[in-house]
Amino acid sequence: MVVQQRLTALTAAGADASGHDCDLQKRPGRPPQDLCAALVAGMPADDLFSKHVCNVAETEPGAVAVDAAGTVAGGDPATKIDLEVAGGIKVAHFGVENWMESGGSEDEVYLAVLYADRWYVAAIGSAYNPGHSYIGENFSVEAVEAKDLVPGGPPELVLTLACDRHDGDYGDNSLANSSERMIAVLGLDGEAPRWLGAFKVSEVDETGPMLDGEPSETVVKRSERKVDHRFDAATGEVELIAATGFEPTSPPGRFKLGALPAACPAALGYLAGG
Repeated sequence: MVVQQRLTALTAAGADASGHDCDLQKRPGRPPQDLCAALVAGMPADDLFSKHVCNVAETEPGAVAVDAAGTVAGGDPATKIDLEVAGGIKVAHFGVENWMESGGSEDEVYLAVLYADRWYVAAIGSAYNPGHSYIGENFSVEAVEAKDLVPGGPPELVLTLACDRHDGDYGDNSLANSSERMIAVLGLDGEAPRWLGAFKVSEVDETGPMLDGEPSETVVKRSERKVDHRFDAATGEVELIAATGFEPTSPPGRFKLGALPAACPAALGYLAGG
C-alpha cells in the first residue's frame, strides 16, 4: 500500500514517464557473474565497431574482450557491486569500450540494478575518443549512494556523475578543457527502478596555452556555472539553490522528486551528442 501511494504521488506530481535514452532495459533471468560480458556478447555485429571491450577499471578482477560477432575472448571478470540495499537489491556500474573500425573508441558507462530474478541496465553516459590529436573525453561515476529521500519505502539511489573533455593543438599551442558534474536520483520502489530526477551541479570551461612560456594566441579564459542542492527527506523534495556569484547550471527552485524538469541523465543532454 505504501509503495502504491508513493508511486501514485510521484505520477500525480508530474513525473516524466516518456522514453529517454537512459531508460532501464529489463533483462530476464538471474544476473550473470559478469554483467558487462553478458551485455556486449549480445551486441549485434555491424560495420562501425571492430570489437567491444569491458573496461578493466570498471570490473573485477580483469577485463574481457568481445568482438563484433559476439565472441568472448580472454579475461575472467566479475562485475564490481557498488552497494546492496533493502530487499537484496544490488547496484553496479561498468564501462564498455566500443572500438571503431575507423580508429578510436566510443566508451559507454552503464548502470545495472539487480533484482532476485532479473536485472535492469541503462547507458548513463558516454565519451568519444578518436585516437588522434590531443582530443578526448572521460565519463565516470564518482559516487553511488543509498539515501532516504522520499518518505516510506526503500532508500533512493543517488549517483554523482562526471564528464571531462579536452581538445588541444600543439601547432597553435592552444588547449580547451571542460568539465561537468551531475546528480541523478533513481527510485527503487515497485517492480522496476525508475528515474526520479537529474540536475547539473557544476560546469567549468577553460581555454589557454598547452605549453607555458611558449608563443600562443589563445586567450586565457575560465567560466564556471553551479548550483547548490539540498534534499528534504520529510517532503521528498530537492531544492536547487543559486550559488552566489555564479550563473546557475540548473533552474533554481524546489522540486518534488519525480517532477524535476529533467527525469534522467539523457534528458540533460549529458550523453555524447547531446
